[in-house]
Amino acid sequence: MALPSLRNLGLDKLRITNLDTRKHFDVMFNPTSYSLDDSNTWEQQKRVRVKPELQFTAQNLKKISMELFVDTYETSMTGRPDDVREHTDKMAKLMEVSFDTGDGGRPPLLALSWGKANHTSDFPPKVVLESLKTEYILFTRKGLPVRAKMSVTFLEFVDLDSEQKGKPRQKSFPWQRYTTTGGESLSGIAARFWRQPTRWRLIAEANNIDNPRLLPAGITLRIPAVN
Repeated sequence: MALPSLRNLGLDKLRITNLDTRKHFDVMFNPTSYSLDDSNTWEQQKRVRVKPELQFTAQNLKKISMELFVDTYETSMTGRPDDVREHTDKMAKLMEVSFDTGDGGRPPLLALSWGKANHTSDFPPKVVLESLKTEYILFTRKGLPVRAKMSVTFLEFVDLDSEQKGKPRQKSFPWQRYTTTGGESLSGIAARFWRQPTRWRLIAEANNIDNPRLLPAGITLRIPAVN
């Protein structure tokens, strides 16, 4: 993917907003690049004497990674540089458990915005800070840190309630294919896919099976989608 440049984004600063408190801060220096990791999960369904069939099982959450630079040595207006941790601590606090959900606490939900690179493009509407690595690389003679690099990774946050309200109801378990291995029963297969062995009749009807106890090895079954 093409990476954004400062020319395209003008002088706008990357802004990080705490959605729980509605407070925000801008980074000191914009990142020179960021990476976007988006993936799906596929599983191999084994078949007898032939190559396995790929079965789509899930969409994974997006990850956005970048490196941020913080410097109080060159940017000091007084000639006496400040402790750079006054800036890095802002990011570190986003890793702390600060919001009570009722079922336990969690770190804050965040929103990223940077000029036109907001949630209409690469940035999801909500993210969390998954990982943070801070490296202090310059100190004063008295050991005061005045320059640092922060490697940060934001992980997409999906609000299940909002997602269900905004999308039509879908099957909880999508249809799949399964190749028998021998010594199995339809109730056992129903338990394996749906954790509900009593729904074995749905598999029997989908595959025109009259005797659910006679399942030879090597036959491919259609596992229907269910709620």
